[in-house]
Amino acid sequence: VRLWPKQAEIVRAPFLHKRTAVRGCVSSTKTFAGAVLAFAWLMAHPRDGRVFHLAPSFRQVDKNLWGYLKKLNAQATANGRPIGCQVYKEPRLVFGDGWEYVGFSTDDPMNVHRIHGPNDLVILDDGHGIPKALMDELENMFAGGNTRLIMFFNPVVLSGETYACAHGQKALWHNIKITFKDLLAAYKAGFAMTGALQQETVDFWAKKFGKTSNFYLLKVDAEYPKEEKDCKKNGGFFMLQ
Repeated sequence: VRLWPKQAEIVRAPFLHKRTAVRGCVSSTKTFAGAVLAFAWLMAHPRDGRVFHLAPSFRQVDKNLWGYLKKLNAQATANGRPIGCQVYKEPRLVFGDGWEYVGFSTDDPMNVHRIHGPNDLVILDDGHGIPKALMDELENMFAGGNTRLIMFFNPVVLSGETYACAHGQKALWHNIKITFKDLLAAYKAGFAMTGALQQETVDFWAKKFGKTSNFYLLKVDAEYPKEEKDCKKNGGFFMLQ
């Protein structure tokens, strides 16, 4: 895979920082980078590396990052360089005993209770929808071993962990921000990014909602809304002026 600069930054981050927060515009390709990171972590920690992928719903786990992992594995096999892992029907990928990727939803904080290992990476998808009780439970994983956490999210709320990581608790996190301007620079540099936000869509949103609207700020500029009015509409992604 050829990663554009922001994706490469995402893959490097957990090897350098305990906690990384990645906020992006819509279709910023951060989830694909998360899949590459999962394989990078497992390959960098043979025999005892583990990746735990969490999202608010099982559908988000199954269709997003896990889908990319399966495609990357199949691509490697087709290229004559199989990765050598066992791929299950459910979100699970195993190299050996205690050396694996597992994905599950965050509907029950006890799902992560007593998870400890020498080299664990936690990937939080759609972090803005993950309950505080689970975030608190995840802190237990940092008690021992080499645990790293990376959180992907859209800046849709003005409270909780996804807001604090860029404001009151900014010093505790390594923050990565992906805007449409970053995507545009990558396009101009010749990077092909399937499914990434396009200029045509951005121009349409600018005319329909205005560049100062909460909708545009969130989806294009990866900025937090000016207010949380109607934040819960459409799963928390649709911001009204």
